[in-house]
Amino acid sequence: MNDEEKSRLNRLEERLYSRKHNENSPDERKELSKQEFDVKNTWESKEDPLNELLARQREISLQKGNPFKKILWGSISFFVIALVVAGYMFFVGENTVSVNKIDISVLGPATISAGEELSLEVIIKNENNTDLEGANLLIEYPAGSRVAGSLEEELTRQREVIGRIAAGGEGRRTIKSVLFGEKESIQSIKMTLEYRIKGSNAIFFKDKQYELAIKSSPIIFTVDGPKEINAGQDIDFDITLTSNTSEMLRNLLVKAEYPFGFSFLESKPASADQDNLWDIGDLPPGEKRTIFIKGSIQGQNEEERTFRFYAGIASEKNEQEIGAQIVSLTHSVSIKRPFIDLVLSINNDSSPEYIAELGEKIQMNVIWTNNLPSKLLNGKIEVKLSGVALDRSSVSPKNGGFFRSSDNTIVWDKNNNPDLAEISPGGRGVVGFSFSPLTSISGAQNQDINILSTMSGSQVLPSGPPQNVVSSSEKLIKLASSLNLSSRLVYYVGPLENRGPMPPVAEQETTYTVIWNITNTLNDASNVSVRATLPSYVGWADFATPSQENITFDSLSREVVWNVGEVRAGTGFLSSSKEAAFQVVFTPSLSQVGSSPIVVSDSRMTGQDKYTSKPLSSTKPAMTTRLTTDPNFKSGDETVVK
Repeated sequence: MNDEEKSRLNRLEERLYSRKHNENSPDERKELSKQEFDVKNTWESKEDPLNELLARQREISLQKGNPFKKILWGSISFFVIALVVAGYMFFVGENTVSVNKIDISVLGPATISAGEELSLEVIIKNENNTDLEGANLLIEYPAGSRVAGSLEEELTRQREVIGRIAAGGEGRRTIKSVLFGEKESIQSIKMTLEYRIKGSNAIFFKDKQYELAIKSSPIIFTVDGPKEINAGQDIDFDITLTSNTSEMLRNLLVKAEYPFGFSFLESKPASADQDNLWDIGDLPPGEKRTIFIKGSIQGQNEEERTFRFYAGIASEKNEQEIGAQIVSLTHSVSIKRPFIDLVLSINNDSSPEYIAELGEKIQMNVIWTNNLPSKLLNGKIEVKLSGVALDRSSVSPKNGGFFRSSDNTIVWDKNNNPDLAEISPGGRGVVGFSFSPLTSISGAQNQDINILSTMSGSQVLPSGPPQNVVSSSEKLIKLASSLNLSSRLVYYVGPLENRGPMPPVAEQETTYTVIWNITNTLNDASNVSVRATLPSYVGWADFATPSQENITFDSLSREVVWNVGEVRAGTGFLSSSKEAAFQVVFTPSLSQVGSSPIVVSDSRMTGQDKYTSKPLSSTKPAMTTRLTTDPNFKSGDETVVK
């Protein structure tokens, strides 16, 4: 026995015989707990225990999943799909067409000048193993495009027949057009390929967008006008179009869009429609056209008004609309409130223009307002009248004004109107006068009366000496032309020979001659016509003179119309009057015996003053068998007899 074993025996002996030994020694014997088991006395399963064990093993295997079985089924599925795809490609794949294997390429410029002929080469490549049948190329052009070589003809769509494109082959077409648009605008041409494949009636499509930029305009378009203006003042614009191409530009239109507060007054040339459209017509290479527009504008201080102007080619469908816009410009005007507001008013009409008649008495007021934040001292108002049509002897100032006939100026100051000595901020007042145009004028056309009103004064400043301020306002008085009609009914005299009994006899025909005579004073008149109606018992003899005059008779309305057209200024004064005559047949009834029946109803003339745009008219009363304008007429010739 070695020393270690002896040591262990000694420690055991001490523990057994020691008085300090722990009674709860871990080596103390303890009673074990009883565990009961439920053991079946008989077998419940009718199957062989071995088979049951194998079935349970398979169930556990299925629950956990068998990776080898999954791999097996995946391999089988892949093999079947591969066989199907291979078979499809072998038997069918040669007849399929993929749109991705059809390429549409366009050879052409990236930029072009508006109005320049554009030539594009379109190449269609078929990289499929099947032919494309019945191929057509559809081209859609941007708005305003034109046919190359015929700018008058609008181009919206085009169809190019290509036919069959063989497998691996290509089709080519060259298309030409003329595009219009503003400088630096992007124009887009859409191309669509339509095709069929053998054995199918379906139509397939392939699209292509081709874009290019407009690098320059065929028109140089400028607008010259003020940047600032006082409210109520006239504003003028000069619009210039200059050809910037070697081609003739046809059917050009210019259109204006006016801001709120603008009032159109006139333009040269005259507007074609609604005061904002001008028919320029054809513009040859290197030439230019100018439009002058005049109007007035109202608004509050510091407000801005924007005018828009467009130029382009007229639409084929509507000649009053721009079909292809070429250029556009905007022009902004800032409205400033004047130091002193001056308004010239005639019969509460403060527009910059007034249309008056010869000899008309005109009452005018000058309404002034101090818009300054400080007082205005020593106010002075001067109104200068000019124009050969002014009747200087008719000028009559009011409110203490003095008419200085040496220069046709009316003056108001603090000496004759105390209200002008000191004007408070926002102070307001009125002075007035009257005058008349001459009753008759000979000589040049369009003889206007111009009125220029000026108000000045010294503004009191918080520091320093007073500052002189001035404000002015103008008004134009246009004199309307006087278009006059005279009518005569004659038997014994006149350009046509009459027949029949005189005095007229019941149930027998007697002819009379109707003579219309027109005179015109200051301005050319347009669209002039004269009309009258014949009673049921008066017929149309179908004789009129001069033969070149357009005189017609409508048997249904029984209206006689003389379409005169234009009557020049001074007709009947500086040149002979305009005259026409026609013959009528009067067949009186027994019921009219002893009376003087009407032969022609009221004669009505209408027209338009080309300078003032004022409608003109003149009416003469109905004419009876009493021939007061026939020098050979005798009393009694007017009465119908049996």
